[in-house]
Amino acid sequence: MKKWLLVAVVIIAVAFSGCGGGATLTKDAKSIFETWLEAAKALESMREDNSSVIEMCTKGSSQCTRVDIEGQLYVKDNKQLDELELTVGTTKQKIRQYLFEDEVYVATMVEGEWVANKVDLSIYFNSDEGEAKMESLYKRGALVVGTAVETKSIAGEECACVMLSAQLSKLSLEDKKFLLFSGGFSAMPDVDPYVDALKSYNAKLCVLPNGMVLESETNLEFDADALPPDGIVSSHILSTVLDYEIAPVIPVLLFDLPAPPTPAPQSLQIVDEATFRMYFKDFSLARLPPGIDPSSDEEWPMHLQKTNIFTQDDKTIVTMGEVLKEVQLKAGYYDVQTGSFVGGDPTSTGPGMTLSPGGFAGAEPLTLPKGNYELRLYVGETLVAILSFDVK
Repeated sequence: MKKWLLVAVVIIAVAFSGCGGGATLTKDAKSIFETWLEAAKALESMREDNSSVIEMCTKGSSQCTRVDIEGQLYVKDNKQLDELELTVGTTKQKIRQYLFEDEVYVATMVEGEWVANKVDLSIYFNSDEGEAKMESLYKRGALVVGTAVETKSIAGEECACVMLSAQLSKLSLEDKKFLLFSGGFSAMPDVDPYVDALKSYNAKLCVLPNGMVLESETNLEFDADALPPDGIVSSHILSTVLDYEIAPVIPVLLFDLPAPPTPAPQSLQIVDEATFRMYFKDFSLARLPPGIDPSSDEEWPMHLQKTNIFTQDDKTIVTMGEVLKEVQLKAGYYDVQTGSFVGGDPTSTGPGMTLSPGGFAGAEPLTLPKGNYELRLYVGETLVAILSFDVK
């Protein structure tokens, strides 16, 4: 099995969009920021085409993971819809994110159709809450506007750019979580290590006279010594608006959610609860969408779809999960029809594979004929769990 680190930067929250009418931009940095803040609070509807780049660098690695994003943002009242195409390396994935007042849904393109799932994010602020939080940080002196103003031409329009920096000593736990959200950590399963390790937050806003932000840049840095071995030590986001329309007519149907997927039946049967929970947080089977090749695509785990039903068209079968404590795992496919293991009893084939703490995913060719099977998991000689699946 190939161990992997999946950088949780699926979606950027557009915390810095804003628009308004008629205001005259001064060269005073605080006035420029306040113009944006008032415009963002007054926002009711808009459409925005944008291009973004995210770079996250992990501890102990000389390389950074880069995600390019092309998409549109629709804002209507207190609802937001992003239509995005993410490019990581050579892999592209279309994603929609719906933000409502108290709910978040993420939809992915599956075989030409949008399929939506409601998600629980570790950090979530809707648009109104985000603007109120920025205003609160500014008024409390926790977010400081620099004195310098830079003039920049973006898409043929002159913007005034100002710098923002966070005063860490004045930030609460929720304040830090909000800054992590704006820095690309919205989908991180557990942000607590990053809250404690936050070393600096800086942002740059390039604003039109009407308060519209045409470019935003956000940088987060963390104390590497306070992070796990594969922790993210820095995050950089640069987002540029290519085109926009203030208060457009946005069809209501854009905000109609696609049908949620039919959940696959639960396939995991835990046999030895105590042993399983000692070593594993999760363990499941998954498939790869057509066109994704683990041998040539380093980011293949981003595309996994949990399932317990495979077809002859599936070229691979994937096991994935999260390990809590280093473990020697033995696993084997059990044919329910014949009542025997495919390829021999795994308990007699050696010490097994070593799995270290953290997320993992392993893919192997699917060579099983049609039938009903079980993937049986052993720690030592003890059967700890069974994953049932079908090949059709």
